[in-house]
Amino acid sequence: WYDDRRVTFKPELSYRSPIYGERLAEFNTYLARLNLMLQNDDRHVCDIAVLYPIATLQGGHHLDGPLGHYKGGVEISEADYVDVGEHLSTEIGRDYAFLHPEVLDERCTIQDGELVLQNKFHPERFKVLLLPGHKTIPWSSLKKIKAFYDAGGKVIATGHLPEKSAEFGHDQDVTRTIETLFGAETTRNDNGGIALRLKTLEAATLRNALDVAHGVYDVEFEDERVLRYIHKVADDRHVYLFANLGAAAIETGVRLRGQLELETWDPHTGNTTAATYTHVEEGDAQITRLELELSPNRSVFVLGAGI
Repeated sequence: WYDDRRVTFKPELSYRSPIYGERLAEFNTYLARLNLMLQNDDRHVCDIAVLYPIATLQGGHHLDGPLGHYKGGVEISEADYVDVGEHLSTEIGRDYAFLHPEVLDERCTIQDGELVLQNKFHPERFKVLLLPGHKTIPWSSLKKIKAFYDAGGKVIATGHLPEKSAEFGHDQDVTRTIETLFGAETTRNDNGGIALRLKTLEAATLRNALDVAHGVYDVEFEDERVLRYIHKVADDRHVYLFANLGAAAIETGVRLRGQLELETWDPHTGNTTAATYTHVEEGDAQITRLELELSPNRSVFVLGAGI
């Protein structure tokens, strides 16, 4: 499996490497700063959960299919969950978490129209649940999704709608509930619940559906100038990491939910500087608007304290 004539990264990534050696200490220091700030028990913050379609994958794969053993035998064409994640991360600029059906069933409660993941470490609160393409879904999970909608939750289906239950005897329950949720292009209830079904999965259609379903985002980039990011918080201390993975510099306004006092920490140099930001009120919402400029392949920590 190893061909030394075509390998991109040589086996020895050390100070002796003529390609990496000169900058390796700087790179290791950069990674150490990232680890110090992010490898902790601080709570991860994101608004969106994507249900992992494990029952559909298990029901559709067989290893003797035409694609061969390595690729799983067959292509599960309705399983668009990877495309959903790519659109969110690279084109829309929304962080998300995959949610396994067992975790949804056993660990999530519904509070104030949100899905609350009850973990001792890294608990989560999700405002929107994305239902990627499914053929088979656990009936127990679909019941929880329907209860979430009934309590004011926001649900968006991105592709093929579930038609079979992972448990015996509940196929009709699945089809009946799916018709209730997604029989119309948009379904609403008196508690503020919204169920949307996308006709096509594209970045623009998914962005528009999220804008309809959701109010003030935890993080939002202006002018569709998307950066990769992660947000963690402990008590009243917010830590954001923004990264520009592209080949061109990005200058954008970043809208952060809440009223925060901010400063920037550069993981490449270790320098700390004042951040440029303003506070905005939009109805009942408090927004902190950060002005951010990042060169290609650069990242920055933004630290915030609530006012």
